[in-house]
Amino acid sequence: MNVLFLCQRFPYPPDRGDRIRSFHTLRQLVKRHRVTVGCVTSEDTSDEHRSVMTQMVDELHVGELTRARWMRVMSSVARGRSATEAAFMSPQLQRTLDGKLAGGEFDAAFVFCSSMWPYVAKHSSNLKVLVDLVDIDSQKWFDLGRQTRGPKSLIYKLEARRTRSLEIEITRQAPVIVVSRREANILADFAPAASCHVISNGVDLDYFHSSQPVPSKAPPRCVFVGVQNYEPNVDGIEWFCQEIWPAVKVQVPDAELDIVGKSPAPRVMALASQAGVNVTGSVPDVRPYVENASVVIAPLRVARGIQNKVLEAMSMSRAVVSSMQALDGLDIADPPAEGVTTPSEWTKAVVTLMRDPEQRKPLEERGRQFVTDYFRWDTNVRKIEELLVS
Repeated sequence: MNVLFLCQRFPYPPDRGDRIRSFHTLRQLVKRHRVTVGCVTSEDTSDEHRSVMTQMVDELHVGELTRARWMRVMSSVARGRSATEAAFMSPQLQRTLDGKLAGGEFDAAFVFCSSMWPYVAKHSSNLKVLVDLVDIDSQKWFDLGRQTRGPKSLIYKLEARRTRSLEIEITRQAPVIVVSRREANILADFAPAASCHVISNGVDLDYFHSSQPVPSKAPPRCVFVGVQNYEPNVDGIEWFCQEIWPAVKVQVPDAELDIVGKSPAPRVMALASQAGVNVTGSVPDVRPYVENASVVIAPLRVARGIQNKVLEAMSMSRAVVSSMQALDGLDIADPPAEGVTTPSEWTKAVVTLMRDPEQRKPLEERGRQFVTDYFRWDTNVRKIEELLVS
């Protein structure tokens, strides 16, 4: 089958949430189908990364996002549309795909994220289209609007309403996928007639694997992994450092906190001034940091879908302390992690697990088994493939 695969970022390397899901979906689909990838990027893409993709797929078309896209964003908002759909629009890529779609080159299109829907919207009546919404983006904007104050809150709430209209438009024209039952329930509230399928994420179980115990002689460490200019990550780790970390340091004076991930925002960089806090920036491999951690934290106050950082830590047999919001997408009543809410619960859980290997052990063992049982890419992508060919 000839498949058009659309995604909102260059899908390699799989170093952030959306790239992880899109790359592993793509890697499975190319085993059995001819796949043409259309994607956009605002970053410099190395020759090495492009070479990986050109060897993997049949055709690769990359739309470069220039500063002109912000004019398109303003125009879209002025016309009552969302900023999201304009922010990822490349006229060059649209022209290329229009020609191919009009020529009937594809049997089906897989659209990763609502932001890429405009590329196929006018062709959807003549083409089988499957849209992976992943999360309900509009709910993320609503959550951010409630979390913030002032003009920024108003902007987030406006984008929430506009993105919700886009999501409704998509569900009227194509079946959709979401990553968890929680997201499906939100969608059902405002688009009850949607043809919606729940297909979870996966984990590269061989890559995210550790046979090493937590180092016993090193200082106890907390680790937070993520793209550090993504607002939910910035908000979460800033809150943790202000509300939790000082209390942890009182009880565990030699404790260290590693904030690991590329593009740290100024608010994240400022956290390095606190005792025991290390901001690494981009690293070639996050696994050594996770492997050296007594506790992996996910202090997100705004979280949609499934947090790959949580699954990857579990896969490496490390104890996780997480906000309830970051665990909701796992669709399980008793996840193998410490789910906490209040500052006192956070402090107690982190300190206890830092100090006591025997308290960590059940979480480490259950976490690895849980991921192995339910979060395999080959199994989950096969479900996507079945929807495409049905």
